[in-house]
Parts: sequence; C-alpha cells; structure tokens
Amino acid sequence: VRSTRQAIADVQSLIGWLKQQGRGHIGVWGISLGAWLAGLLACNDARLSLAVLMTPIVRMDRAIQELEFCAPIRRSLAGREPPFRGLNLTDHRPLVERQNLLLVEGLHDQFAPPARVEELWEAWGYPPIERLPHGHMTILVSVKAMMLTIGFVEDRMLVHGSVSW
Repeated sequence: VRSTRQAIADVQSLIGWLKQQGRGHIGVWGISLGAWLAGLLACNDARLSLAVLMTPIVRMDRAIQELEFCAPIRRSLAGREPPFRGLNLTDHRPLVERQNLLLVEGLHDQFAPPARVEELWEAWGYPPIERLPHGHMTILVSVKAMMLTIGFVEDRMLVHGSVSW
C-alpha cells in the first residue's frame, strides 16, 4: 500500500510539473500493474485528460487470491481477507471522460484475465475497448496493439490539442 501511494504521488508530482510547464492535456498509458496505477490515477486526478489501460490488473483482491506470484502475500495474511478492496479499480469511477479511456484486453491473458477487464469495462460505463488475441506478454510485442493504442491517442490529441505523455 505504501508503494502504491508513493507511485501515485510521484506521477501526481509529474502531472503538476507538466501543468506548470504549460501542458494543457495530460494522459497516462500503463501496462499490467502500471495500467492498474494508471486506472487509480484516472479515478483520483482530475488533471488527466486521457488514460490507456493495457491488460490492467482490475481487482487487487482477486489478484492476491489467484496469482501464483502473490503466494507470499497470501501466506503473510494467514487466511485473513486481503485488506486491498479499496484498491480494486471496480470500486472507483474515473474522472477522465469515458470516451478518453481505452481498455486493451488480451483474450488469452491468464494474468489479467479477460473476465476481469470486462468487469471493469462494465463498471466504468463501457469506455472504448480493444480485444486482441494475445496473452499478457505477447500483447507487448504486438504491432497491432501498439498501433491501435497510438491511433486512439492521436485521435484524442486532434480533438484536445497536444497531450503530454
């Protein structure tokens, strides 16, 4: 939780600095846990104009319960309910306009399963979504995934003017 607070504070400081430099529209693009952080920012910082969440971790409580690499966290909880429910993206609502949010889902992703991304898509009022035939890692080397995302950002830049990344 402390690391999450620090990451959010760091990005919010950067957003503040960009605003001081005269940048009007600022966006974030995160992948995996970075997409989870970008989602938290999109729900808590009204200075953002755009957010792209590629294969996001949607529900931290479920990730801790289900993902193998979270086994040490599960052991440290000693059977107690994970105290991370407030860190689930589905528990928050974005401040970024719906049409300026993009969810990118890997249809074969076992780390950030499509069912979770669909849950977020529904909870956030059906923002634009791209569903691609990739897993969690292969989406990172997908030219199509990158081109779709860049096209989304460019389209929003034309509407809003320059966006700082």
